[in-house]
Amino acid sequence: MSRAGLLLQSMHFWIKIVIATMTILLSTLLLNSILSISSFEKVYTRSLIATLETASTHLVQSIERGVRLGKPLAAFEGMEDLLATFLDNNPNLNGIAITDRTGQLLYFKGTATADHDLFVDHVRRYADSDTLQTQRYDQDYLIHIPLRRSDGMIIGAVLSSFSREVIVTQVKLMATNALQRLGWSLGLTSIALIVLLVFCVIRPIQTRLERIQHGLLTASPGASPTPSKDTNPPNLPIPLVLDTETINNDIINIGVFLQRVALDVHSTHQSLQSMQHLLVDIAAARHELSLYQTMLQSWLDHPDLPAELSPTIAELIADNRNTIALLDQLPVPDATAEVTA
Repeated sequence: MSRAGLLLQSMHFWIKIVIATMTILLSTLLLNSILSISSFEKVYTRSLIATLETASTHLVQSIERGVRLGKPLAAFEGMEDLLATFLDNNPNLNGIAITDRTGQLLYFKGTATADHDLFVDHVRRYADSDTLQTQRYDQDYLIHIPLRRSDGMIIGAVLSSFSREVIVTQVKLMATNALQRLGWSLGLTSIALIVLLVFCVIRPIQTRLERIQHGLLTASPGASPTPSKDTNPPNLPIPLVLDTETINNDIINIGVFLQRVALDVHSTHQSLQSMQHLLVDIAAARHELSLYQTMLQSWLDHPDLPAELSPTIAELIADNRNTIALLDQLPVPDATAEVTA
């Protein structure tokens, strides 16, 4: 393969590594951002409810002080101005109302988005509630705080509401900031990752590939090898720069290979010796079978041989002849092996 082709393949490989790494990084940052936004929404909702409950509690305390001074709740002088000031100081609220102990709305002040029917429906269901509570109605939250006289008897309640759109707006703002931070983080991390890959991974490996390619190109691939007069092996291409680590690894691999070849040669030699001994034993057995063949034939040709033994001897002669024919097909044992045996 040409140098240009090798470089092209290398670039494709490193681009795949960078893309895979950036995909994992982007997925991690996106998951972290989603979890952060979800956590922010929960924390901000609890914080907003606690803040508005505290503000509504202060309003309740102001109204209760007026009631203790003798102001009737149904004809509380300055209540309209008090509620208007309260809404101005708490812009997240869109409505506030005062009810008596029977659940009838005495005062109501709200913005254009305030839902009067929401207060009426809540009072109808929770008029006798004696604890602070916050209820969610679809896209609105309503805070209910009871009003008490000095003796602790409930004389009414203060209701305040705010829209969920307040929370959604803050979450959207936080998400926009998070996406901006995500973009900057991804960009800076991408640059740092590419620089690290180039200087710590790609360049060292590319240098080694160039050394290997240069070593392969030093040998003439098109020329046919010329026979040498001596028995020395052909010269192998030697790289221009010696790599001690590579040389040590090659020495270890060659040593292991030589040991394996030596073990194979030794095992093969032992197998050949065993085969030679076996062939010598077979040759001796063939000689004995030849003697038995002569003896059996002399018995068969003897005139005094009983007639009932002739078929048995003839069958033995045929089997003996077949066995000798099989032994004749085996190789002749080496003379040196026979002497050694």
